[in-house]
Amino acid sequence: MAYNVSEGGAYAVLFTVLALFAVIAAASADYFGFCLPSFINNLFVLRQDDKDDVDEDGRHRNTNRKADFFLSARDSAPASAIALSYFASGMGAWVLYGPAEMGANPTIGWLGVIGYAFASSSPAFVVFAIGPTIKERCLSGSFNVTDFGRQRYGRTMQFTIAVFSIFYMFIYIVAEYTSISNVYASMITDPSYDFEPKSVSIAIGIITIAYTSVGGLPASIITDKFQGVM
Repeated sequence: MAYNVSEGGAYAVLFTVLALFAVIAAASADYFGFCLPSFINNLFVLRQDDKDDVDEDGRHRNTNRKADFFLSARDSAPASAIALSYFASGMGAWVLYGPAEMGANPTIGWLGVIGYAFASSSPAFVVFAIGPTIKERCLSGSFNVTDFGRQRYGRTMQFTIAVFSIFYMFIYIVAEYTSISNVYASMITDPSYDFEPKSVSIAIGIITIAYTSVGGLPASIITDKFQGVM
């Protein structure tokens, strides 16, 4: 199904959505704290457990511009924000392709759909179960699973985990960008328009990298939170 939207209108929708999340990411870095009421600003800015970086008005003092917090968002996101981040990251446009292909296969059917759902959701439960233990065993300067691998098993394991993580994320990002580009093109364009799906991937990639470079992991968590709610 395609909607009768012009090519210009399609790009307008795309860049409006990207601009919205770029603004949210900038707000997560506390760039709008000077003009937003505290209760609104606190919706966007993650806070660490310590209170030393909060002024008398309850405003955040740019803690998320420090290097450690920029990379780890340490001790700042509540369970609800983490859950929405996992949900938004895992349940992307690919869910319109993978489960449908499994269900359409007569030799697999519903068992394939159920298996796909289990495989997609079970890692979050594993992280929920062992994440606190890994955090306790890591040194204070650690912030990801590669650091745990180095401290527990040595530099070789850290390198191995990093290689597999990069390989997995490359496949994941390619699949996600391909899916969202195809879905976007098929849903809002008329076949007579010369709309290039690759332009969607390029625009999303550039703007996402840009606002993540500004806001770091806190920006990713905050934008995921809003995307998860949407």
